[in-house]
Amino acid sequence: MMNTLKMTSILGASFLLMGLSLPSCPGQQAMQQQLDTLKTQQTELRSLITAQETQIKGVKEESDRAKEMLGQMLATVTEQSKKLDELNEKLKTPPAPVHASKPSKGKASKKK
Repeated sequence: MMNTLKMTSILGASFLLMGLSLPSCPGQQAMQQQLDTLKTQQTELRSLITAQETQIKGVKEESDRAKEMLGQMLATVTEQSKKLDELNEKLKTPPAPVHASKPSKGKASKKK
């Protein structure tokens, strides 16, 4: 029994030491390189996404300003259109006849 126990302990210890002494499982380095590559790509993509989000916010702000300016322009053009319509109406109506005033007889006109 003692020999079996010693043999089992030696075998267990040898398997344990053999597992620790092996550098790694086959393909582990390749998988680790792939993981590192993916982490690097993920970091790059996150920075690109952040840059694009910043650009989108800028474009949205410009779009909002453009909409505001278009609203102001529409109000100005509408007001000018109304004033032009009023002016056209005034030009279409004939002016009231003006009576020529007669020169007074007391004053003599000077001719040169």
